[in-house]
Amino acid sequence: MNPLVSVIVPAYNAEKFISVAVNSILAQTYSALEVIVIDDGSSDSTKDIVNELAVKDARVKCYSIKNSGRAAARNYGISKATGSWLAFLDADDFWAAEKISKQLACWQVDEKVGLIYTERTWVDAEGNPLADQPQRYKLPEGMILDKLVDGNYICTSTVLIKKELVDVVGGFDESKDFKNCQDYDLWIRVAPKTLAAAVTDPLCFYRLHDENAHKNVLSRYIGLRSCMKRLQQVLIENQMFGSEVKKRLELRTAQICSQFAVGLFKIKAFDQSAQALKIVNATIGLSVKRKVLLVAAQVLSTLGIGRV
Repeated sequence: MNPLVSVIVPAYNAEKFISVAVNSILAQTYSALEVIVIDDGSSDSTKDIVNELAVKDARVKCYSIKNSGRAAARNYGISKATGSWLAFLDADDFWAAEKISKQLACWQVDEKVGLIYTERTWVDAEGNPLADQPQRYKLPEGMILDKLVDGNYICTSTVLIKKELVDVVGGFDESKDFKNCQDYDLWIRVAPKTLAAAVTDPLCFYRLHDENAHKNVLSRYIGLRSCMKRLQQVLIENQMFGSEVKKRLELRTAQICSQFAVGLFKIKAFDQSAQALKIVNATIGLSVKRKVLLVAAQVLSTLGIGRV
């Protein structure tokens, strides 16, 4: 018997891309699917487009909610899902036709697997593959919690996950600390509870355009820092927070702070910039230029300029 897969698609003002996204789901070689689109308070024609698709294919369902953000929209979609598996697809991304079937083949090999993700390809706003692709890593499999210390290898739009796992950990965190990186946080909480499998084929097309959430410097910094705190909490709970892992987590936190410190200063988030530079200095040291930046950020923060 083929398990039902519920595909959750949060959509906010997605009229440019939503048709491509939904049609890529309907074109899957695996047909036991329901498509749950959550219109997250759109002011454009997103809802009308999805309703037209629903008329043509009864597997498509559209729900409208007050604009609440991606985490809340996904959680609402999960509450409506009837499948034993969940897949997530952002409204501006799309899939290769064999994505779900190849992922479920991993589960058929080992039914202890509850999280399956794939490689992805970056495309431009028109859906054309970019010349510069993200660095390819060896995608971790098995019990992957400690691997998530080194980074988030898992793109949300590639994921297939057992619904019971998401239900047990409470879904996506809707708090302000996770306006960004709420996906990373979910994988951290799920990781101790299941084996993960990875399909190295790039079966998801991740669209880069001006409105991508990862371009929000402040919310991404806060989200990543919050994920590091969550990682420490979950590692301690699972008795995995030894000295080696602790050092890796401290280094990863410092790397995040180093990556974002200048950008935070440029957007006048001086409190956050000063905090980030202090952490970098305490862990790996600062160049002369960054020491000057730290002093400037501290002074401006003390004066209350650009405080966020």
